Amino acid sequence: MDNTRPSKINDITLKSFGIGVLALASLMVPAQQARGQEMQQRLAEIKQSLAFNKQVLAQYTWMDQQIISIKGEQKKEELYNVQMGPDGKPQKTPVDPSDAVNVNLQFARLPNGGPFHVATESINRVSKQPTIEIINTNYQHM
Repeated sequence: MDNTRPSKINDITLKSFGIGVLALASLMVPAQQARGQEMQQRLAEIKQSLAFNKQVLAQYTWMDQQIISIKGEQKKEELYNVQMGPDGKPQKTPVDPSDAVNVNLQFARLPNGGPFHVATESINRVSKQPTIEIINTNYQHM
């Protein structure tokens, strides 16, 4: 039996396999580069979105209520008026909870698919407990 022939076949098979692996690897490199570019683009979009959200948030103020409870029992409540400072960080101003005002609004759509409007409005103040309730109904198209 000739031992050189099987080694030539194995050699050819190995070379073919090696070429196939190199070809596959050369196809994967551009795909990985494209994925990397997509990731960089997505990261840039996220950064842009965060910057925009921060800019828009700077135009608002909001209330921050912090309630500390231990084993279900409320121990401390703090209320703050918050707005973004010039340094881009939230600035909190303490608010006396007895001066707090709760405003509840319910919106409803006008007839025939019109825009939303304030259907009911309820204003409650903690101290002296006055309540104002406004109900808007029976809208008619002119």
